[in-house]
Amino acid sequence: MIWQNPLDALSKVLVEPSVLSLIYGHRQFAVARLEAGGILLGFRRDPHLHVTTATEPRESDSRARTRFDRRDASHHRAAIDAWHTSGGTMDYVGEWHTHPETSPRPSSLDLFEWRKICSRTATPMVFAICGNNGTIWMGVGFEAGIYRAMPLTSEPSACR
Repeated sequence: MIWQNPLDALSKVLVEPSVLSLIYGHRQFAVARLEAGGILLGFRRDPHLHVTTATEPRESDSRARTRFDRRDASHHRAAIDAWHTSGGTMDYVGEWHTHPETSPRPSSLDLFEWRKICSRTATPMVFAICGNNGTIWMGVGFEAGIYRAMPLTSEPSACR
């Protein structure tokens, strides 16, 4: 799927269907399902962002019904491996997680964590939250937390 980058009228954010499918597969459609999350990897093709892969929750990550804390070192290793394998062109471009709600929106904790991420980089970052029905909120953050949301998609078939 392609979204207009809300921070730059000339820039697009492209997310591969396989990434949307992976995220969609972790939606919290049942009460017993825990929040899930991971990192987004892809390419910065000035001025565009191209998300090509994502990590999934790992054993050492902390998960609850309304919380996901990425703790497992394999997420970091995946980013480093992708960087080396691609000759330094594939990069960590953002974060994703699920919410147990129909219309996902960033929580205050999400915004706090994303501000920390954005303060450590001079490049735009992509953030995604998948709701329990497959609706995906996507946004872009830049320089200490200027967030702009991209239009929501509520078409789960587009994410399969």
